[in-house]
Amino acid sequence: MDGLEFAASPLSKIHDAGLRQLAAEGSTQSVDVLIELDLPTPVLQVTRGRGGELARSLAPPRSGAAENAVAAFERFGGFLRGLGVSTVTPLITANAYAVRLPARTLQTVANNPLVHGVSANRRLHA
Repeated sequence: MDGLEFAASPLSKIHDAGLRQLAAEGSTQSVDVLIELDLPTPVLQVTRGRGGELARSLAPPRSGAAENAVAAFERFGGFLRGLGVSTVTPLITANAYAVRLPARTLQTVANNPLVHGVSANRRLHA
């Protein structure tokens, strides 16, 4: 394609066909979704103290990312609250948020460059 890249439609980031349709229709129906962010995954660091004890911690990823992933994660939470989303549950270790929002806002959310994908948040039954 001559080196040109075209941005995908925000709807392509919405994995569930039913959610895509509600978003395209501009539905005011509230939906429960998981929003996965495209952020580097934190690195688990394990070190030994002077007494030989193990210490574990999550560290920012060792990548050339220009911005701190934690700050970007928190800023995205502010973006959601700015849309009027009242139910926001951060899932930090998964780089995701569980939210309830009007379906009409899904395209705006999916259009955010930090968003990797949007999925329906449903209970799984064994």
